[in-house]
Amino acid sequence: MDTTTAEPAFLQPHYLIFILVGLVLLLLAFGLVAIYYKRRLLHEQVRLKQLEITYQRRLLEANIGLQEAERKFVAENLRNEIISPLASLQNVLQELAADFASEHPLQGKTQRCQTLLNQTIAFVQAISTELLPPALNERGLMPALEQYLQKYSTMYGLQLVNKSNKRVALYAEKALYRTVRALFLYTYEQTKQGNIIIRLLQPKPGHWRLVYEVQAYDFTLPFKEGHPNRSMQKVEIMVHLLMAQFSYEELPEQQGARVLIDFTDQPTEPVPKAQAAKPMAINNASPLGTVQT
Repeated sequence: MDTTTAEPAFLQPHYLIFILVGLVLLLLAFGLVAIYYKRRLLHEQVRLKQLEITYQRRLLEANIGLQEAERKFVAENLRNEIISPLASLQNVLQELAADFASEHPLQGKTQRCQTLLNQTIAFVQAISTELLPPALNERGLMPALEQYLQKYSTMYGLQLVNKSNKRVALYAEKALYRTVRALFLYTYEQTKQGNIIIRLLQPKPGHWRLVYEVQAYDFTLPFKEGHPNRSMQKVEIMVHLLMAQFSYEELPEQQGARVLIDFTDQPTEPVPKAQAAKPMAINNASPLGTVQT
């Protein structure tokens, strides 16, 4: 009598192959599902990051816009509430001076009052213009800086270069204008001579680099020393508002210092072509002076 037991059907070779293939297909299905959800998670993370950047950008624009609105309000008040009455007073003094004969004792005092009044009006007008530079909105960052620095051209060799011949987004231009002004005010406090070079570079679309370089012996910026300075504090605030990358380096042989500010100005929403700003044409050589680099 044959006592050998028959092998179970699921242990037969063809059944084992079938089970093995089924397990492989099941693992493959789980792997595909895992890859799908992982990619979906990554896509969602990218989307959330873009939303965060968009929110920060809008917050930045609103913050800078609020500051500029306050400056505009002060500038308009200076013009309307101070310059206008002073101009009226100037006309009265001119009439009084015309009424007095040249030998009248009040003639000289009237003329001195006119001179002081003219100086006051010019000073207030300069403050109003610096608070709200017309060239910044109308022509862009580099022309506005050139206009601001022109009065210092006898003290410094100045060179302003816009390599891309394009304009940065307006909110970024306003922040950069305040940043460069703060850097220059500190430079003016430390040295009254040397060369100042300002470059605006665009390594790739939407990405910008502003270079502020001072070529003057033994000139340094106080970023490494850590001591407080009002101008430098303003620079740090503006760089933070721009969400920019900031770096500082000293020139060889104590010949000066250089600041690099890297930032983006990607719009939060697509700008219609009809409303897009036209590129500004800015000469690579500034008429303020030439610098040997």
